[in-house]
Amino acid sequence: MTTAPLPPGPSGVALAASNDFSCPICAEVLRDPVTTDCGHTFCRHCICTVFGQVWTSFSVPDLCIPCPFCRADVRTHYNVNSRILGAMRERDQLWWQCASGLEKNSTHCVGRAATVNHSDGNRTESEAFNVFYNGRHFECDVIWGVGTGHSTYKETTCRVFAEVTLRDGGEKLEGKAQYSNGPWEEWTGNVVTDNGSFSLDCGEYVWHGWNNRRTTGTLELTWIGSIDDSVTV
Repeated sequence: MTTAPLPPGPSGVALAASNDFSCPICAEVLRDPVTTDCGHTFCRHCICTVFGQVWTSFSVPDLCIPCPFCRADVRTHYNVNSRILGAMRERDQLWWQCASGLEKNSTHCVGRAATVNHSDGNRTESEAFNVFYNGRHFECDVIWGVGTGHSTYKETTCRVFAEVTLRDGGEKLEGKAQYSNGPWEEWTGNVVTDNGSFSLDCGEYVWHGWNNRRTTGTLELTWIGSIDDSVTV
């Protein structure tokens, strides 16, 4: 699949100089912005979700992926655009700074995540872990890939939304992790806090995949507060 070349969109430099930091896919403030070869900028999870849908629909190894905005052929893996991220931070336009009511008494930081499959013992670690937590609401963007033997994880992103409630004398996390290539997981565990650091105790996941397949395993999360929000590579 190929598309005719189209004029490039705004460059990362032009976007960084503007005040419009919205994603063309979700129409919300950019989260972990990445800029494609054609010059368009998207949330990393949003564009990976589009790429995942394309790969699921066409199982061709050398398939060219069209940009969802202009249809120009683009690569499928990008690092976060640090120039745009820096401009957003200077203008107080990072997603967590714009999240009404969520930025107060909250922690925005980076950390690590890992899963261990119960059936075969495969351990998969995250390359990056972007955490938002205010004691009740938990969000993060996970970039999987290190150490995995399963194609489900490779170069995929995972967006997590969870709620934390008081139960049995502790803080219980329950949420959903949505993979950019289709599958999703149930996440549960007990939140443990200690002098600005956070972790998940007794973490478990249930993976829901294609053709109603399900697997289970243990889930590990660790994160530390007061880390600069630009460290999301």
